[in-house]
Amino acid sequence: MNDSDTFDTGKLYSPEAQQIFANFYDNLMLSPGEAPVKSVLICSADPGEGSTTVALGLALAAAGKQNPRSCSLMATSTTPVSAKP
Repeated sequence: MNDSDTFDTGKLYSPEAQQIFANFYDNLMLSPGEAPVKSVLICSADPGEGSTTVALGLALAAAGKQNPRSCSLMATSTTPVSAKP
């Protein structure tokens, strides 16, 4: 992993980022007249578009709301690897 592949999670803990993701989380979860949201898919077409940032920000927002039923799963298909027998 080189320097361009590392992710600085410290920026997600800034008050501005916390407020943005808390508002985003609230908007997702509190859509009036809609069925409750059970899952959210965050994806991107190319590496570096921010899907990891958004997924982690939403996970932190859910934890900040003390949502006991939140889970974050990260996966990438940009560098797929197939298993060999």
